[in-house]
Amino acid sequence: MKKHHRGSILQITLVIITIMMQVLLSYSLYIQQTAKYDQSIILLNEQREMEIYFHRHLLKTYEDDILLSDAIIGENGRLKYTVDDMGDYYLLNIEIDTQFYKYSIEAKLDLEDGHYKSYEY
Repeated sequence: MKKHHRGSILQITLVIITIMMQVLLSYSLYIQQTAKYDQSIILLNEQREMEIYFHRHLLKTYEDDILLSDAIIGENGRLKYTVDDMGDYYLLNIEIDTQFYKYSIEAKLDLEDGHYKSYEY
């Protein structure tokens, strides 16, 4: 009596192919998530750079003259801010608009030392 092992060889081949497909799928998902993470890091760095530039611009303007509402258009986007003199501090409403995100900030800038009393997104 002969035993046929063709069915078991086919099953082993299918299991190996299935495992290889799962490995490839997992690797492609990992690459995709890494790319999204890298993109979010780039966006956060751009956001941070715009906020640092704005703060420097604000302090320079504050040292030279009084603060007035203005808009700054740069290569990374547009930054529009309004300034309200509240007596002992300036109330700043800042709108940052880029290709990928748009958000606003409300900040209170102390008149005596030039530091922020509050900074809310």
